[in-house]
Amino acid sequence: MPWVPEERFDDEVGTFAGVSVNAILSLVNGAAGLEKEPICQTKVLVLFSGTGSQRSVQRQFTNQFPNSEVVAVDIQPKWDPTHCEDIMQWDYRQFKPGHFDVV
Repeated sequence: MPWVPEERFDDEVGTFAGVSVNAILSLVNGAAGLEKEPICQTKVLVLFSGTGSQRSVQRQFTNQFPNSEVVAVDIQPKWDPTHCEDIMQWDYRQFKPGHFDVV
């Protein structure tokens, strides 16, 4: 049988298993003040976004990663792309190499 520490509260000293209540409160209060790291935003480039299959994939991806940034390129305005233009005329250089996580 593994060793199990005695867990009893000592009223005289104000400790629980050898750790003071003040030490525990200090840890809890310190943890509450920690800054959270920002959630990395997944960047997605969707080419020819108007096709049904691409829209389905885009929708599933944004459902899975709600903080993702989606940039869509399509020549048809009815698909409401981020960039509505011919792919051959689109200035891809506005994004640095490696900007997108998923294409």
